[in-house]
This record gives sequence, C-alpha cells and structure tokens, in this order.
Amino acid sequence: MTDSLESLRQKMEEINTEMLKLLNARTAISLQIKEIKQQKGVPFFDMERERLMLENIAKNNDGPTPAPMTKKFFEEVFKISRACMEQETENIKN
Repeated sequence: MTDSLESLRQKMEEINTEMLKLLNARTAISLQIKEIKQQKGVPFFDMERERLMLENIAKNNDGPTPAPMTKKFFEEVFKISRACMEQETENIKN
C-alpha cells in the first residue's frame, strides 16, 4: 500500500463530489426528457428502457463492484430520477 489513509479518504471525497455532479447532470437530462415526453403525450416512465439501461450497465461492469450491487445502485438512481420528475410535476400543479 502506497497511499496513506488520509490520501485515500481525500480521493474518496473527490469521487463523491464527482458522483454528485454526475447525478445532478443526469437528473437535469431526465427532466428535459420528461418535457419532451409531455409534449408528445407519452408517459415519462418506461420500464423497458430502464431494463435496457440495466442490461447495458451490466455488460459494461468490469468490477470490482459485484453485478447485483451495481444493479441495485442504478435502480436507486432511476428511482431518484422518477421522483424528481414527479416532484416537478407536483410543483407545477400547485
């Protein structure tokens, strides 16, 4: 081991910050997709699309995170996107 505990913790914090930026960027795109789907009159939730995304993620997972944990992580990310879409809809209605 060449990295100190403090160095590894700093790297972890940097990764957390980057993941947060990516989550927010993904949410912003999800909201744009929702707008387009609303204009076209189609539901914003697409179970088949989520299944395909999970398949693609599984194919690209080189580890070390095990496939079931990766799937669970991304399912939660998808839930966050849906919740943000629903919350935005509720905010518009109120």
